[in-house]
Amino acid sequence: KNKIEKFERVHMRDLWQKYAGVNLDDYLAREKMLALCEQKGYRPAKDEAYEDLFHRIFLNEIEPKLKGGQIIHHYPASMAALARLSDEDSRYAERFEVYINGLEIANAFSELTDAEEQLRRLKAEKNLREHLGKTVYDIDMEFIAAVGGLPPSAGIALGVDRLAQVLTGCQNIDDVITLPMSKMF
Repeated sequence: KNKIEKFERVHMRDLWQKYAGVNLDDYLAREKMLALCEQKGYRPAKDEAYEDLFHRIFLNEIEPKLKGGQIIHHYPASMAALARLSDEDSRYAERFEVYINGLEIANAFSELTDAEEQLRRLKAEKNLREHLGKTVYDIDMEFIAAVGGLPPSAGIALGVDRLAQVLTGCQNIDDVITLPMSKMF
């Protein structure tokens, strides 16, 4: 009865327009997203990361409205530290997630294979962490070298537990996990 005939491919920007009434192109900077969250009545911390601000709106105003199957593509570039930027629009990354009835079951992206770009991103993240008073980690130069040696590639992470949840119609993920954290302590 809940059979999905086909998956709809949809740009993240289109979901924001449809369900949140927002042109995501205007909110790709942290300061703008912070102001949007405040305007919408969320109470973000002044130093909250872009991804956390993004998810305040996405998880409350968009994800619950997703029905059927979606492949949501083109996430903001700042939310894809290891992903290649889109050739169509470098403000977005070649990243997508697969959703079934509002539940994310897989996350995928084209691998960044440009060592200089990866180093630039990690330096920017290091500077931001320092500015925010968070723990600062050394950059692993072996990792940077490995990135530069990668052929064009992509990967996908499928949440088998989430897929089992969808296939069984389970509402609570703990019911499909052998050792759920909620029962560990």
